[in-house]
Amino acid sequence: MAPRRPRGIPPPQCGKPVRLLKQVSELAREAGDERNRYADFLRAVSIVLVVVGHWIVIDLELDSDIPEGINALAQSSWIHWGTWAFQVIPLFFLVGGYANAVSWRHHRDEGYTWASWLRRRTLRLLWPTAIFVTAGLVFTPLASLWDVPVAILSEAAWAIAIILWFLAVYLAIAVVTPLSFRAHERWGIGFVLLLIALVAGVDAIRFLGEVDLVAYVNYALVWGAFHQVGYLWADGELPSLPSLAVGVVISLTAAFALVNWGPYPVSMVSVPGAEVQNTAPPTLALLMVGVAQIGFVLALRQLVRPRLEGDSNLWRATVAGNVAIMTVFLWHVVPVLVLAWILSTLGVSLPSPPGSFSWLAFQPIWILMLAVLLIPIVLVVRHGERPPEKLEKLASRETTGWSPLALGLGGVAIACVGLARLTLAGFWVGEPTVIPVWGALAFFVGGIIVLGTGSLGKAPR
Repeated sequence: MAPRRPRGIPPPQCGKPVRLLKQVSELAREAGDERNRYADFLRAVSIVLVVVGHWIVIDLELDSDIPEGINALAQSSWIHWGTWAFQVIPLFFLVGGYANAVSWRHHRDEGYTWASWLRRRTLRLLWPTAIFVTAGLVFTPLASLWDVPVAILSEAAWAIAIILWFLAVYLAIAVVTPLSFRAHERWGIGFVLLLIALVAGVDAIRFLGEVDLVAYVNYALVWGAFHQVGYLWADGELPSLPSLAVGVVISLTAAFALVNWGPYPVSMVSVPGAEVQNTAPPTLALLMVGVAQIGFVLALRQLVRPRLEGDSNLWRATVAGNVAIMTVFLWHVVPVLVLAWILSTLGVSLPSPPGSFSWLAFQPIWILMLAVLLIPIVLVVRHGERPPEKLEKLASRETTGWSPLALGLGGVAIACVGLARLTLAGFWVGEPTVIPVWGALAFFVGGIIVLGTGSLGKAPR
């Protein structure tokens, strides 16, 4: 077999920040021209928007004796329109679909099985997530022994873990890439249009037939549709620039109509207390906003690509944004807790209420403080971005037959259920030293099953 294609942008193996910057520069120079640098750029921009968006909507009430976290979206309705720009999870699925298409086609052409590909792909997500989950399960209960108020600890444990929902959904969609990619090869954009029609049908049954449970099917349909567009991109089957522009206008118009005359809220991020949420489960309105986002960024690719060529500053920034992207995603809420403790200890109050001019003017300072706190966390934790070599070798073993595939898919399903449970419960369930056992157990057991299927195969040639 031919040598495997290098995996994305590897995390730098260095200790000091200065050495880290040097190695990022080296990675930027060494990146081949065959890379789709715009996909890397979108991934980096998306993680920045996700982090900043989360930081903005998290507000702190520090005037009382016990600090309290407040969701700014629940306090100010005009902020809801900003979620149309900051809700960029559709872009993650777009880029994920592109990367999975390229990766699966390469492995398939080289003769690797679905089970072998699944194991390698899954390990890259499960390993840094396992470190994060372990830290949450260990330190959150310990904090309950340090006289941290129960209300604060319970809320913090949930806020840190809530981001795990994305990984559960993404893993579930990514591991069936061989099936969804086959649908793409057969029907192309027609399959995307079918998914959009199904989303509309599901919402019609939900709101007109008052069958709420059917809405959960949209987790697969909405996010799966964005993932399928990534396949179109990978195969060069995207619509022309004028068609993309028309698509953006149509989808935005549809989104405006849905939130103004339909049952959908304006916010594309969940708002506490709202009867209908556009993300939990996802709706047709979110799908339309996501289609507009994707059409917009894909229309810009010819404009941005020249600025990513060679060793440009924009390409270096893109590489820097990708080298520890999982670490940043998983750990970016932790600085909020640290800053809340610091400000509460110092007796500092923050501008309020959310949405006011003083609150808005303070946001750049707020974001800067959190970014400063996030940097040392990333420098320490990023070493867990890449799995140990022994685990990589185990994941790389070639397996054939249906048993490794069935076990691998079953393991992923169990791990996703565990992540979903941790998303809902957080890392602490309200009693000292008590953790959400079943969620944690399902995640780790599922991951072990997936990785363990490598023992059924042989070392790669």
